[in-house]
Amino acid sequence: MNQALLLLVGMALLFPMLPRDKPWARFLAVAVLEWACLRYLHFRWFDAFPRDLLSPAGLWQFAFLCAETVALGHTMLTGLVLVRHKDRRGDADRYEADLIAKGDYPTVDVLIPTYNEPEPVLRKTMEGCLGIAWPRQRLTIHFLDDGGRDWLRDLCKANGINYHRRAKKGGGKAGNLNYALAASSAEYICCLDADFIPAPRILTRLVPLCRSEADIGLVQTPQHYDNPDPVQWNLAGNGEWTEEQRFFCDVVEPSRDAWNAAFCIGTGWVAKRAAINAIGGKIPEDTVCEDMYTTYTMRGHGIRTIYLDEALAYGLAAESIGEYTAQRVRWCQGTVQTLYAPYGMLRCPNLSIIDRILYFDLIWYWSGFTFLALLAIAPAVYWFLRVPVFEAELATIAAAVLPRVAATLYLTYWLSGGKVVPLATEVKKTVLMWNIVPAFWQALWRPENLTFRVTNKGVAMDKPIMRWAIAWPFLAVLLLNLLGMGINLSASTQIVEWDQYMVMNLLLSLYGVVLAFLCLLACVDRPKGAGYWDRTQTLHGSFFGTVVALWRRWTG
Repeated sequence: MNQALLLLVGMALLFPMLPRDKPWARFLAVAVLEWACLRYLHFRWFDAFPRDLLSPAGLWQFAFLCAETVALGHTMLTGLVLVRHKDRRGDADRYEADLIAKGDYPTVDVLIPTYNEPEPVLRKTMEGCLGIAWPRQRLTIHFLDDGGRDWLRDLCKANGINYHRRAKKGGGKAGNLNYALAASSAEYICCLDADFIPAPRILTRLVPLCRSEADIGLVQTPQHYDNPDPVQWNLAGNGEWTEEQRFFCDVVEPSRDAWNAAFCIGTGWVAKRAAINAIGGKIPEDTVCEDMYTTYTMRGHGIRTIYLDEALAYGLAAESIGEYTAQRVRWCQGTVQTLYAPYGMLRCPNLSIIDRILYFDLIWYWSGFTFLALLAIAPAVYWFLRVPVFEAELATIAAAVLPRVAATLYLTYWLSGGKVVPLATEVKKTVLMWNIVPAFWQALWRPENLTFRVTNKGVAMDKPIMRWAIAWPFLAVLLLNLLGMGINLSASTQIVEWDQYMVMNLLLSLYGVVLAFLCLLACVDRPKGAGYWDRTQTLHGSFFGTVVALWRRWTG
């Protein structure tokens, strides 16, 4: 306990004074994080290893240990990735100025794949595309309509925009893009999801950066949104912590770029047509995450994806907890599918060991949800079956667990610039777990026949709606925790006698109750009221502000 307190106080005093953008400061933070994690793993594997591995209790404890090790290993790898950081905005400034000075504008096709977005959403995207600062004779805008809507065809015609409608709709989004690629010929391709409104400078920033080096094939930008994600909105936290993708887009991708491991994320990218021609002249249709796999396939042909950390288009985040969950399930399964694909991390040529580890890191992330699920049921296993997650003296457990927890929570907050906020981040991941875990193992076991599902945008919401299909497991966990504590804290009904593991499981149960209740609240989609459409998103989360916001939401 004293070690954890000293570590937390020391970090709180030291790290706010350090320059987070300096590699040496980030290295120091990561060194402390790795030390705390390795120290804890040593305790788990050497001091708290299951005593009887072949018993049912031992098998449960060993499964928990393995899942915990996998999850913590991903935390450690993420820390190592975050030591480095690449900022290409200065390069983009120079290349943009050079482009404008010389007037050397290549031809560009802007591709907008669309399926079922409502007219107001598409009109805004269309207006944004028509406002792009690029010579009109060198720019062609294409709307790729897999929804077969005559009104969209007429709207495109009225605005001088090319309209494409496929007769056969195989291949999901990738198939839609490929249909348009075959019907166009510009030197560069810009792709935007149908709800993303581009900034006027999107091409002057991206095209010259893309052509600055021969082996650059694609330039990716962040996904930023005009609305909060469903967890933010449903928990009334959109002013206290960042939208869910901010950590990945603002922190992880620039760091991955420094390791030459950035990847395409589906919208807001520009690519050389020559690069697409080099991989067969089309976007790969092997997985439901065509974006990520396009980067992998290009890498297999010696072509790089780079990242510009600059918001050049704003779109719509998933507007309900159901759409949010379904979107993440698709990302999870598509990522796992790449493991088996010809240009996945196992078989892709031209990759170093570090490259393969960094690509496997994306699958590793989704595997960590299994640990969250086991952690959620661990208190019930103890209360009703008398099996703790591990066996050790309480003082030993505290000395091992608390420094690791303190280091992980504080240093990920510091390294992310406030984009990973304790409790809020746990809720954002936990609310997904009962859908992600089966989806992950299904994709790992049977990766074939997974289908692309469009995320619905422009969804009307005029009253609160409880999404029971997502919420019921959290209600079950909540009731099991409360029932287990109630039964075992009464001498007349207790199943588990008071022992050295009781305190730890009480704490786990209380944590589980809080988390399950917050997830239940997150499953109630709130009406879109004041502040929902606000592009000025929170850039840095506050732990204390998060606690206050969650308390207010909890108490109504």
